[in-house]
Amino acid sequence: MARQENGMPVDVSAPNAHVPNEGPKAIWISDVASPLCKFAHKASTQANGTYAMHSHPFYEMIYTISADVEFMIEDHPYRVGDHTLVAIPPRIRHGVLVNTDRTYERFTLHFDEACLSVERRVLLQEVLPKHLFDTDQSRGEACIWRNMDHSGLLQCLEAMETLHLANTETAGMLLPIYVESVLATLYTAQQTQGRPAAHSPHANTIQQELVLWVEQHYTESFTLESLAERFYLSRGYVNTLFQQATGTTVKAYVQKRRMSYVQMLLSAGLSAAQAANRAGFEDYTTFYRAYVRTYGHPPPLPKRPLGGRRCWRKR
Repeated sequence: MARQENGMPVDVSAPNAHVPNEGPKAIWISDVASPLCKFAHKASTQANGTYAMHSHPFYEMIYTISADVEFMIEDHPYRVGDHTLVAIPPRIRHGVLVNTDRTYERFTLHFDEACLSVERRVLLQEVLPKHLFDTDQSRGEACIWRNMDHSGLLQCLEAMETLHLANTETAGMLLPIYVESVLATLYTAQQTQGRPAAHSPHANTIQQELVLWVEQHYTESFTLESLAERFYLSRGYVNTLFQQATGTTVKAYVQKRRMSYVQMLLSAGLSAAQAANRAGFEDYTTFYRAYVRTYGHPPPLPKRPLGGRRCWRKR
């Protein structure tokens, strides 16, 4: 049986299930919600004195920007500091003890697996394979991702936060896309930080570096030839390695990531020209054609006249 709390279902059938009490000084900086996922940016400036153990039927991720806290996952405590991700699957009992009055600032993300497209749900099982939680010894540590400040995850969550500027319908439509982006970023970090994927524990190092480089530089101008030269590989072999890792070509992957970024920037209030420029399109014509090909209609026009001549600024 489940009840609603802050717009999300809470599993009250689990032992001691309830919503954590983070104290009267908890500050909600921003939040975005859809029927199957919820994102928030929060800060607390008061120790809470209790773990407030609870469980719920959805995935939860907490990224600590600033923290001196202790998570209890099942029956095991874990000290957590700055730039740590705690990723918890459904129905795992957990709670957090805020040790001091030092600011505890974090992003939180709750989501149901159903918010992901079917083909993306494999990412969830790669990042948080359920078999890791079958034994007490592995349960807690499988949840903890430390030293994440250079993983790209913080930037991904900051981009997600801009959705609170969009209207409710747009934010609800885009939020699941951002959840998939978070999982993709974690999958890449999992590979490069030596945490083996559930089904590919011996993935090729060059392949990992290749995917990571493209993910970190997709807004920049590069060609398949320059990518091949960077990794001392042939063009054909670059595409083969990339397709094995992602299921698509370098060109298709870059365009999809750019278009997703464009949608995020549009929802934040940028014009189509500004969004295209930031996303890495070299000219508006190329962007326009890609947008129509992807979405079946032209990009949105500015809501009001901008005045003066509009020009394309080369990146």
